[in-house]
Amino acid sequence: MEQTHHIPQLSDAAQKALTEAARKDGIDMADLLEQALERELQRRNRRRALIARHRRRTVFPVLEARIG
Repeated sequence: MEQTHHIPQLSDAAQKALTEAARKDGIDMADLLEQALERELQRRNRRRALIARHRRRTVFPVLEARIG
């Protein structure tokens, strides 16, 4: 079975809002979805980077102190 948990997906409410906005503004739905998913991916990457930085600054020095 293919792993898909890492692929960002929009909530039903977000999907509905995008559909209505696309219909109202005459914008291609695929373009709106692509933009929304790209923003979600960027948000996840920023969060992942912040967590990694936090770990480097807090967890690793503590482990080194215990080992050393």
